[in-house]
Amino acid sequence: MVAKTFSSKLFLKLFAQIQIFFILFFVLVSIFAIPALKERLYKNHEDSVYTVINYLNNHIEAGSYMVDDYLKNAINYQRDSLTSINNVYAAIMQAERELAAGDYPESQKKQLVLQKLKTISEVSNVSFWVISSNRKFLLHKKESYLGASVDDIVDYYNTPVFKNIISSVNEGNRSGINYYWEKNSASGEVEQITDHYFFDEKWGWILGVEHDASQIAPDIRLKENHFVKQLQNMISEIELFDTSEIYIVDGDYNLVISSNVKEKVKSIAQIWGKEHSKSVKTLLQESEQNKVSKQSFSITNNGAVSVWCKYSPQFDWYVLLAVEEADIFRSVEELNNRIIAFVILLLIVIDFAVVLFVREIVNPLNELSDAAHEVMDGNMDIVCSVDRNDEIGFLGRTFNTMVASINERATTLKEMNKQLIDARIGAEKANKSKTKFLTVISHDLLQPINSAKILIATLCNRLSNNNDQAILQQLDNNLDTAVSFVQELVTIA
Repeated sequence: MVAKTFSSKLFLKLFAQIQIFFILFFVLVSIFAIPALKERLYKNHEDSVYTVINYLNNHIEAGSYMVDDYLKNAINYQRDSLTSINNVYAAIMQAERELAAGDYPESQKKQLVLQKLKTISEVSNVSFWVISSNRKFLLHKKESYLGASVDDIVDYYNTPVFKNIISSVNEGNRSGINYYWEKNSASGEVEQITDHYFFDEKWGWILGVEHDASQIAPDIRLKENHFVKQLQNMISEIELFDTSEIYIVDGDYNLVISSNVKEKVKSIAQIWGKEHSKSVKTLLQESEQNKVSKQSFSITNNGAVSVWCKYSPQFDWYVLLAVEEADIFRSVEELNNRIIAFVILLLIVIDFAVVLFVREIVNPLNELSDAAHEVMDGNMDIVCSVDRNDEIGFLGRTFNTMVASINERATTLKEMNKQLIDARIGAEKANKSKTKFLTVISHDLLQPINSAKILIATLCNRLSNNNDQAILQQLDNNLDTAVSFVQELVTIA
């Protein structure tokens, strides 16, 4: 039965059509669907990379705002404190001047006040300075400034330090704030210096309090270090790909943070080799255009590596995310293999369904065909056992009805044929009896006729009258006609 199913023309036709359909389907999927899915999947991976880089960049930006806010608050606090100290400074100077009034000359009073301010400055660790009305320093923490003209004092960038203060006082302002830049001898860094000043109208002095950023720099560094550790922990927890690595590089291309904490490198050039240093620098420079730049490097051991980069101007950092291209395309190949496996599995399932479907059709048809051959061989008692509620079942029932009708008609035909044979035998017997009867009758009829003909011939010889002979001749002719009729009757019988 199984062999008949597989050798069935219907099965072979359906099976061949399905194979052709799936071959065409697989070719179309391979040409159009799979490349489109690969491109879409790669685009999704790239979008994930952009999302991670933008997330880290936003976090860095938020961290910079946090540090800036802390710095602003600290500077404002210091400024308020220095303003208060400056006010106290002016009050103390006014009090000392009043205490010294009347007993000393004006110049000695000034010296007493300056000495008192210098003592307060040394005790309170606050840097006071005093500029006289002739624009020279009377008091400053730097002894080289004493007696020097304020016009000769410049900052790290060769900008006059106290020029703005003198101009502000000349414009009628009694107090204010001035900024300049000075290199820290200990750290070597250029730091901002803040001066809060107050103008004393009686002596024409400008009294000031100096503050440098080195007092709050350690706190800022602690904040930055805390932020870097927090960012390091965040980067370590990001799992994008199996081979993905995240690096944060400063403006000098030195490594600040790496997702691989075990990687002992200090420069980004050490990661992918010095031969790619130029390409890496180009990548970093392109990212400064406020966009995510991308480069691919061919690494001997690990194959090709794709690197995305975005610049964070707040800290002058570059956020880099590197992934081996084989890792990116691994999921693409897995998708390709899954599609192929799905198509093959679907083909097997459909082929199996076709076998079952054709078997449900071919087996009843084979049974009908066998029954038809039995009928052709004369077996009219055959009954087709196809019992279904579909067209094939209707065909089986129609076949059984047809065989029963043929069987009934054959029985009737046999009976009629038997009757016909019996009638023919009876007719033959009757025909023989008739022939025998006619033969006997014809013999009995011909004998007296022949005797009459002999008698007429005798009379003709004895009669000499022509009329009489003509009558006898006519009579003889009539007897010949009668003989002909009798012979024809015998022939017909």
